[in-house]
Amino acid sequence: MLLLKQPCINKNRRIVVGLSKAFKHTRRHNTAILDLLVNTKIGTNGAQYTHLHTPLKIGLLHQPHFFTIYRKEKAIVNFTICERPFYVQERLIDTFYVRYFAFDKNFQTQSKANKKGKPSPFQQYFSKLLSTSNLQVAAPAYGPSLYWAIIDPENIRSLQVAERYQFESIAKIKTWAFSRIYLKKDKKVTRILAHEHDEVWACIQNFYRSYSGLSKVHLFEANHYFVYREDGKIVAGIQANPVAWKIHSLPGKNGKKLVKILPYLPFISRLMHPNKFNFLATEGIFWLPNHADKVKKLLQGVLALQQCHTMMLWTDAKDERLNKQIAVCKPGLLQKFKADQEVDLWMKFNHISPDLKSSIKNALQYISGFDTT
Repeated sequence: MLLLKQPCINKNRRIVVGLSKAFKHTRRHNTAILDLLVNTKIGTNGAQYTHLHTPLKIGLLHQPHFFTIYRKEKAIVNFTICERPFYVQERLIDTFYVRYFAFDKNFQTQSKANKKGKPSPFQQYFSKLLSTSNLQVAAPAYGPSLYWAIIDPENIRSLQVAERYQFESIAKIKTWAFSRIYLKKDKKVTRILAHEHDEVWACIQNFYRSYSGLSKVHLFEANHYFVYREDGKIVAGIQANPVAWKIHSLPGKNGKKLVKILPYLPFISRLMHPNKFNFLATEGIFWLPNHADKVKKLLQGVLALQQCHTMMLWTDAKDERLNKQIAVCKPGLLQKFKADQEVDLWMKFNHISPDLKSSIKNALQYISGFDTT
């Protein structure tokens, strides 16, 4: 009997399937995953920071999938993808949001291409995973699927990953820092009541009806949605979640030196302390027609209620309505002080119809502060 050598493609397939076993796919996080994420420093060039709110936030992720490699019970690689339904105009679709891509600092991957330019087994595994519609490498389905991530262009590793797996940059995201040194409460600004959720959600849907990316998943979460009332009627609102970062460096040549100076600068230190930068991450801002003048009062009132001096807002850089309104509100000292740096929204379209893809790419993008922090 003549024994034939198996083709290389079968060998590569076995390696990829082997990696699928090395990656433990779970629907819940554990202590090892949390330890890895808590100790992950975000950014490679420019600004570098650590999320201090990860222990709380990881429990709020919507339908997460954790892909993790362990070594001696320690997580050394984690790739987290969340299921995220969102609206494209008024059509609700299912998507996958790439939330975490973390490596242990001592882990050296073998993911570089070989001398012939062929992708490594590690790269093959992720290429296959991000092509599926069911997140199953060993038993893949290849229906329509949409993956997306928000990436800082200064984060070289994440940028390379996005480009390697055929993601497309579809929008620039602008960051606004709204801050007040002195806080003053406004009686017209209150937390939303449970029975008002449907009313406000309808207002938000109407406000963003021509956008792509609107999702209800993290709106009204933890009772952090606030509204402005005029004669008892809700005329404006915003979600504002407390988060905290540790800032290791800021953009620019003197970024690391500046971090050391900030705690001693009058006023600025109240707005942003690098060891624990407390701020509010926002989304779902809206206002009714003829009530744009209430937005500034809403934002100031929310800061006072939350006893926080800074909130961050993220907008599509092409969104003239939101960007103009926030500018009119006079964001404050921190906005003038911070670097005017944009991040990118990347998407990977698998078997998505041309019409839907065009609708997504041509629409203004709704940006959630839950996803950017």
